[in-house]
Amino acid sequence: MKKLETVKIKAETKRKLRKLIWELEAKYERKFSFDDAINYLLEERERKKPELLEKVFGAVSGASLHEELRAERQKDEERAKRKFSA
Repeated sequence: MKKLETVKIKAETKRKLRKLIWELEAKYERKFSFDDAINYLLEERERKKPELLEKVFGAVSGASLHEELRAERQKDEERAKRKFSA
């Protein structure tokens, strides 16, 4: 058996995942776990065409979305460190 991890999520996120689980269980007529639901969402994301999403959501010409996301994530991490470090 693989090692299980604990992930903290907001109550609203849990509610949305629970709703997805109910929909998946109704559609596929079997039990689903939170892990199954998260993996389902990840697989769905991989099936989507990222280039189409960039076009639809107006990616900045000449800029790498991955680099922009990484830079923003770094800023978030720095803000969190300042806010929660004593």
